[in-house]
Amino acid sequence: MKILLVNTMDTYGGAAIATYRLHKEFLRKGIDSKLLVKVKYGNDDSVLTYNNTKSKKLLSKITSNLERYPLRFIHGVEKDEMSLSFLPDRTIEKINEMDADIVHLNWINSAFINIKNLYKINKKIVWTLHDMWAFTGAEHYVSVDNCRYKIGYFKNNRPPKESGIDINKLMWRKKLKSFKRIRDLSVVTPSKWLGDCAKESILLRNFNITVIPNGIDINKFKPIDKNVAREILCIPKDKKVILFGAINADACKRKGFYLLKSSLKKFFSDKSVKNFIMVTFGAKNPDFDINELSTINYGHLYDEISLNVLYSAADVMIVPSEVESFGLTILESLASATPVVAFNSGGQVDLIKHKQNGFLAEINNTDSLAEGMQWLLCLEKKEKLTIEHNARLHIEQNFSIDRIAEKYIDIYEKLL
Repeated sequence: MKILLVNTMDTYGGAAIATYRLHKEFLRKGIDSKLLVKVKYGNDDSVLTYNNTKSKKLLSKITSNLERYPLRFIHGVEKDEMSLSFLPDRTIEKINEMDADIVHLNWINSAFINIKNLYKINKKIVWTLHDMWAFTGAEHYVSVDNCRYKIGYFKNNRPPKESGIDINKLMWRKKLKSFKRIRDLSVVTPSKWLGDCAKESILLRNFNITVIPNGIDINKFKPIDKNVAREILCIPKDKKVILFGAINADACKRKGFYLLKSSLKKFFSDKSVKNFIMVTFGAKNPDFDINELSTINYGHLYDEISLNVLYSAADVMIVPSEVESFGLTILESLASATPVVAFNSGGQVDLIKHKQNGFLAEINNTDSLAEGMQWLLCLEKKEKLTIEHNARLHIEQNFSIDRIAEKYIDIYEKLL
């Protein structure tokens, strides 16, 4: 069995990390797996790219920027959470030239694949969705009151806040025309929530849709003694540590940094901040606007060992995203036996069991998020150890990369 995984990048971003982990597990199992990317950060020979010269890399960057140019003609939307797909590309041509039984698509934006040509792939296709883009217009996520993907994108159901060219309608119609020509496609989503959304969508409801969560190597992400982890990172052992991390978290509204700030102010309103340390990673040093609150920022951490140590050093991880298709940082934190507080929405629900391995706060309710922090940070030692044990056990039983890879292999075998 020969598998070709396809993702825009190899190791940057949640979709890239999830795809790369799956690819490496396939190789470990002896499966002939290749990963084709547009942008390659690592030096793994099993990761392929046709943008391997300076001129090609420059052209790749130009096309990515050029494809975003039409977004200046739409207003009242989160443009950072939108992707178009209209420029000519060489990716499908390269895919068809390669010796593969299955083409496994993942996150394919940033001018990597022109969606209208998807049907030209001459092999069996599996497509793992890492957000809502495949069945919406140009949006990676839509609000709960936006039902256009369920009924169609028309002039009379455009959100009132939007103005200018209805790029989402144009993109949706482009996908509709293309998807009607696709035959051998199996869709996978990492969460039940995203799977339900896909099943309700006009674009994907007629395809086979399976839920397979993202996996993690439980031998790499595992509990480390908290005192040892803090000694490695020079974090005081006598403080309660609250951990927060995400790429561009303070720039993307959906990541909920504004909700976290509000929640922290409520949490610390009647408590001494001297007993707590806020530890962050994955972004520039964020401003929580809380006087005297000690903060440590570790920036971007690219290796799993450092991440595992950091998760293990914390008492609680906070993920304030309005919605996530899955929640890779939640997965990594729980695998490290650190409980998580997040909102009761999206893929977070598949990972967090309320008051068993973390806390699910009411959606976008900062009081509830603060309550979750309060509950986890004030547990008695015996209760705390039980929650941490549950966190690790839930990942071992349901999200081991070995189990996840087997589920994908089962899909491949049925397709073949």
